[in-house]
Amino acid sequence: MRERRTQPYSAEELRAMRRDGDSVAQIHGRAYRLDRSMTKDRLRAILFEDAPARQEALANG
Repeated sequence: MRERRTQPYSAEELRAMRRDGDSVAQIHGRAYRLDRSMTKDRLRAILFEDAPARQEALANG
């Protein structure tokens, strides 16, 4: 049996989960179990911080 993880996921690990096809809700569930301060908004900011369409949408209001 695999040892249980105790350290929060790094930003790169979270992005890798998204690239592998996991939904924001799935990733949030995993991350929240390890770090109770991980909100969905915080997770989205990490996952989509480099997304050009998101930055353009924010700039256009």
